[in-house]
Amino acid sequence: MKKDPGVTQQILIPDLITVTSQSCLSGRGEDYRGKISVTESGNTCQHWSAQSPHRHARTPENYPCKNLEENYCRNPDGEKMPWCYTTNNAAAFIFCSVTFFRLKINSFA
Repeated sequence: MKKDPGVTQQILIPDLITVTSQSCLSGRGEDYRGKISVTESGNTCQHWSAQSPHRHARTPENYPCKNLEENYCRNPDGEKMPWCYTTNNAAAFIFCSVTFFRLKINSFA
């Protein structure tokens, strides 16, 4: 690599990846606001405002600060990770596969 005479230090970054807290999970995922809407077993999530096929009390009206819009995986009640009701009559409540966020920064001297 040819060195630029006006630059005292050069840092090479092969790939730059932007990670947002919305797309990753920290802790038990109570603050997760991503758009995953499929369970870890592949079932489509039921809309939080819908009462079919599964009736429930975890609605946007009852949990106004938990972002229960659409059919996205959420953790409104402190379970071990985000989950949703499914559109599958035989499977009411299933956890979602959301990536855990871990940031590691390397320093090169």
